[in-house]
Amino acid sequence: MWLDFGVASDEVLLYWGRQAGPQRDEAVVHLVRRHQAALWSVARRQLGREDAEEVVSFTFCQALRYADLWKRERGSVRTWMMGILAKAVGQRHRENSRQRRLSNRFRLHQECMKVVPRRPAPPCEADPVFKRGSPRFASLYGLLSSLDPAFRRALLRGSDGLGVAGRQRMCRVRNKVAPLMEIRAGRRKRSYLIARKIELATVQGLFPEDWWT
Repeated sequence: MWLDFGVASDEVLLYWGRQAGPQRDEAVVHLVRRHQAALWSVARRQLGREDAEEVVSFTFCQALRYADLWKRERGSVRTWMMGILAKAVGQRHRENSRQRRLSNRFRLHQECMKVVPRRPAPPCEADPVFKRGSPRFASLYGLLSSLDPAFRRALLRGSDGLGVAGRQRMCRVRNKVAPLMEIRAGRRKRSYLIARKIELATVQGLFPEDWWT
């Protein structure tokens, strides 16, 4: 069947854009040509060029993937795609904001490490975690030595960059490490206290320094 996609409605382009066959590519090309400029204009005003390109491409992919969800009574295809674009832009803003916060936090930490020299920590002999011969410390040492180096370093430096599955695994690791260090705190504070005790124990020579590099 021959179709002139140049004059076809958006509904027809959405339909054929999901079908297998040679007409699919032509339908997608006409759909993109028809709406790309409008979507790009909105995305470019709110994001940088690279982010805008990715968000617009994502919008077309989602529109074709979920074409069955479009309802004529809810508005035009362009209006529907603008809604997809708005959600994608909001998500990208949240991701960029989180990346900036993490970057600023890391940069501040690096500056503090440069300005304030590391000094030997005061002895913590009252804490069973730092008693080399205690069963609790032996269990902790065995657990840390058995970890993958990337996850061991993440205990000290944070789990950014490990991905969703990696962060979930790190949460389970911290759940095992915290009792051995006698740490009872919420998730965020617990991560900080674990890292702090690791630093203290490493300075005291209880953990090898190359574990964390």
